[in-house]
Amino acid sequence: MNGVLITGGESPEREFIETVLKRADLIIAADSGLNAALKMGVRPGIVVGDMDSISMVIPWDIEAITFQKEKDETDTEIGLRILVERGATHRCIIGGGGGRLDHLLGIVSLFHRESAPDEWYTRWEHIIQVKGMLKLTGLTGKRISLFPLGCQICRMESEGLQWPLNSLSWKQGSMGISNIVTKDPVRITMKKGRLLLIYDLYRNERP
Repeated sequence: MNGVLITGGESPEREFIETVLKRADLIIAADSGLNAALKMGVRPGIVVGDMDSISMVIPWDIEAITFQKEKDETDTEIGLRILVERGATHRCIIGGGGGRLDHLLGIVSLFHRESAPDEWYTRWEHIIQVKGMLKLTGLTGKRISLFPLGCQICRMESEGLQWPLNSLSWKQGSMGISNIVTKDPVRITMKKGRLLLIYDLYRNERP
């Protein structure tokens, strides 16, 4: 089951997430993510959070799950948790770009968890959790950056990167910044652990 969580902050152009939205079985908006969703022409099935940043009356056909402002989870955490509870096995976050650095790092921290998101689209980037084998097409010439996730040491192999990942052993604090995709498709196979992969949505200059 494919689940999508739309948050506040800057979102990508619709063209980059059209396939994700078409495949979604459940779409949840986290608080001001409802504003972002409706602006994109997306009608979520559920909105969650303390509702302090929503600038409209919530439409009657959208399920609202309201929480107190003083709580132990962020609205994004709540939305991700409810996606898991509702059975979403593939979870994608849309939005959250720009804005406060602590909010940005808060979303990054979610990828270290056992029930991590699988993907995240910001205004400019596509972020992917790499586990098992990942194959991506259409990225020749692009830069990708990689970071270990969780506490486990990462070991991996790659095809199609200027600087191969073979025989490397990474732990928390390690990183691979601005590697270059030289061949299509690019493949990364995890022998142990998980990685966070980031690449720019735009091929040349950002608009």
